[in-house]
Amino acid sequence: IFSPVPPLAAYAVCEYRKSSEMARPPYAVFELRKLDNTAFAAYATSRKGLQLGGMLRHCAACIAPQMGWDEKRVAAFVLGHGESRGETHKPVEGPRLIFIPLPSIEFQGEAKGRTVGSIRRVLVTFSGVIPASEFNAIVRALEGQELIDETSREPVAFLTKAPTRVNAIADYLSEGRVWESVTPVVLPGYDDPKKLRCKLNEALLTPQEKAAVVEKLERRIETLLRKALLQAGFAPEVVEATRLFWRGSGFLPGTDLATNYAVPEQCRRYRRLHCRIEFSKPVKGPFCIGGGRHFGLGLFAAVPEGRTAQKGGE
Repeated sequence: IFSPVPPLAAYAVCEYRKSSEMARPPYAVFELRKLDNTAFAAYATSRKGLQLGGMLRHCAACIAPQMGWDEKRVAAFVLGHGESRGETHKPVEGPRLIFIPLPSIEFQGEAKGRTVGSIRRVLVTFSGVIPASEFNAIVRALEGQELIDETSREPVAFLTKAPTRVNAIADYLSEGRVWESVTPVVLPGYDDPKKLRCKLNEALLTPQEKAAVVEKLERRIETLLRKALLQAGFAPEVVEATRLFWRGSGFLPGTDLATNYAVPEQCRRYRRLHCRIEFSKPVKGPFCIGGGRHFGLGLFAAVPEGRTAQKGGE
């Protein structure tokens, strides 16, 4: 006897991705506007980026009551504190809200080309897993919120939802094979745990011995950069096939020396470097890597196809 299948009473949508692709949580972009809404509120990337991140996290903590978050949830999800009050800092293992300041990248003529400018927008996303409805509620709650200066305790700007299709931030959200850091990468570990650099000053070392020491240091940095890519969610086969270049100065015009960027206290003991990554196949942004990736450090922008990028590395 033929028994037809009854109509579906419930269904769910399941998205798939290749194992070599990163998981991509949803994100939203906000503009930083002056209080009178006459212009952007601009912040210098190297000197004010960390301060801006602090104001954004404080803003998110202020909306906690309407989101139903308790103090423990705010400390972990918003502020990134996995430790109890008074304890040494511990990384958060669960979901975490992320604010990434986005320095504008604009064409400044044939002489300068693509140049990194001030921060006028911020990207909001999260790591881990939370319901999409909760993230959408966070985005709605952030609309129109004021940013409070830590020193003066006065509002200095407010947030307004912005479109993602804007030329000034397009390189962060596009797809490309070659990416360059806009903010420096904080290495996820000590690059010279055995104090090998001290040996370079020893007069008894031959040129060959000094070259061997330098090679060990370079291999250590490369290992740490690949570790940072893995921690950011890139698949091992993708990381293995990449070519890496690094140095203290930036690859993009408008970037500052890596050591001039303000970083969180827990990142200050680790070396900071600007990097250029050449993937074997195009990858899609946005992404940050390194120890300060939850603070907008290690932020990369795609190099447009056809542009002769400045080679570098050590």
